[in-house]
Amino acid sequence: MRHHEIFSRSGDDLLATLEVQMTDAILGAAVTLDSLDGPVSIEIKPGTQSADVVTVKERGITRLRGGGRGDLKVGVHVQTPVRLNSSELELIKQFASKRPPAKPQFSKFQQGLFAKLRDRFLG
Repeated sequence: MRHHEIFSRSGDDLLATLEVQMTDAILGAAVTLDSLDGPVSIEIKPGTQSADVVTVKERGITRLRGGGRGDLKVGVHVQTPVRLNSSELELIKQFASKRPPAKPQFSKFQQGLFAKLRDRFLG
């Protein structure tokens, strides 16, 4: 069996990762992607975080015994812009000034995005 560069399999479910822009994660977006058996629509809800998983029912692997299919589980990876021009940087500063100050604090230890995705896919 060959390894697929986009999809992996967990039982009857297909797993994939989708990279989205920070603005799409904040505001929400609808995207259409090519899956193994044709286009699939995925809704990114407003406030989506990295490692959130969007499940598309019955777009996984067809079950050998019995009817139905597994699901397509798409882990979201939010991209943070690296290079901003001066007007973009000014907009982000304005946005930050309107937000309440965040108190930095430790959270539960996690071994990176892919460990988070694995835990959410399989947990």
